[in-house]
Amino acid sequence: MVKMKMSKASYATIVKAFEANKEKIQKYIPELKAAGGYNDFNTRLAFDCARAFLDLGWACSLYEAEELNDTHLKTAYITALKELKLL
Repeated sequence: MVKMKMSKASYATIVKAFEANKEKIQKYIPELKAAGGYNDFNTRLAFDCARAFLDLGWACSLYEAEELNDTHLKTAYITALKELKLL
């Protein structure tokens, strides 16, 4: 597993949210691929899932609470999707 600065509890929240919506994500993947318009598919899917299934107020609070930046969040989102075999 990728070593992350994010707390285990915060990462677990992400995994739980993505797992609860796994079927929706699986249906969205081919739609996103067909639509195109992104530079990096994994990053686009990761942030689309975060916007759709996470409380963005909570996610934004992690910048200060855990001293994270966009790259930390991107890593966590992509790692969660890979853990769930969605990427």
